[in-house]
Amino acid sequence: MTQKMEENISSEYNSQFFSDVTYYCIPPNNCKYKLFILLNFNNQKFKTTLCNISMICNENIETFITIFDYLKNRYKFNPKYITTDFSKAEILAYKSIFSETIIIPYFYHYCQNITRKLKNLKSKNKKLKNMTKDLFAN
Repeated sequence: MTQKMEENISSEYNSQFFSDVTYYCIPPNNCKYKLFILLNFNNQKFKTTLCNISMICNENIETFITIFDYLKNRYKFNPKYITTDFSKAEILAYKSIFSETIIIPYFYHYCQNITRKLKNLKSKNKKLKNMTKDLFAN
């Protein structure tokens, strides 16, 4: 972690953080990893800065607890608010390590999930109509 990233994670003004597991990356050993990204939103400067990038091979609670425990002990990381997606393991790990932190789910991800479910229902409904039409056509 660079000096600047260290400042971004431990400053007293840094109470709002965003986290996400995103983007597959494939290092030379051909193992698939995902990147866990932690960003800070500084309310005073209205600026978002990178705090941490971790390569992870699975999204289980133990992985996130290891990351959060390290950040807490090494950098005094203790967010007041964390905005994240709906990853159960990530949320449980946050609650386990930072019991006072308020977790705010990404509204965008929520809407994206609803849209996906509606499209799936529409597709199923269309298939059912076609099956019914075929059944009574003969």
